[in-house]
Amino acid sequence: MHFDIHFRSDMAEKIESIVADIQHWNIDDSSTKDEIAELASRIVCFDHCAAPDRPFLIAGADGSGDCPCVQYGDSVVYLVTASSRLYEATVGPLSELPTKLGSISELLWLPEDKEKAREQFLKVFSALVGAPLEDVCQESDYYE
Repeated sequence: MHFDIHFRSDMAEKIESIVADIQHWNIDDSSTKDEIAELASRIVCFDHCAAPDRPFLIAGADGSGDCPCVQYGDSVVYLVTASSRLYEATVGPLSELPTKLGSISELLWLPEDKEKAREQFLKVFSALVGAPLEDVCQESDYYE
């Protein structure tokens, strides 16, 4: 089947209309910036504060969620992204530490064919996690 919807002028107009709507909706709210400045001006430093008795780590991660970036026929392609940060808390300010992972980006193709989709999912899962799904499940505390 020939797919040419992106060449049609009516579709281009719809895309332009949505882009304009998003631009209009996504205007910066200056009152928020004023509120942040007001809150920052009210911060008071104390002569003492709680300090950790030993250094500890704080980690965070963010991912892309699960939105397809391309759909063609009965196939869907997902862009999978994630990044992580690791900080060490000591007596002073937090210091960022290097992570082995850095940022992740993978493309996951899921065709309508269930066996092929499963094969693709397992391949991308292994690439993201660094181990096959079966190994991850066996090492999990939920395995039992």
